[in-house]
Amino acid sequence: MSTSPGVPSPEALEARIADLRAAVRRAMATGDRARARELRAELRRAEHAWDEAVLGENPADAGERDRTPAAGRAAMVSSPYASRCTRR
Repeated sequence: MSTSPGVPSPEALEARIADLRAAVRRAMATGDRARARELRAELRRAEHAWDEAVLGENPADAGERDRTPAAGRAAMVSSPYASRCTRR
């Protein structure tokens, strides 16, 4: 997969995402919640860039389609375990 000049490759973005996740864990382990929040925001931007690089669309638009109530109900109804999920 080729990318435009100046645009990170999906592989480079994956490496950045892994680094940011580790940095968030380190910040939380040391109790630096402010730094962890900053890193999480940067992580979300990197994940968004990865989605755009790989999927070629705005992930927020795709996410809205995935969260439709009908999709959730259909999955529950068609599940062989649906009867186990109801209260008795």
